[in-house]
Amino acid sequence: MHALTLASFLFFTGLVAFLTWRITRRDDHSSTSG
Repeated sequence: MHALTLASFLFFTGLVAFLTWRITRRDDHSSTSG
């Protein structure tokens, strides 16, 4: 069941990365340090 574990890991990582990217872009003007 390595395929299921890998798929879940990739999905979770991708979701977190996407949310982080969205938050960073939305809150870009609120943070001058990056």
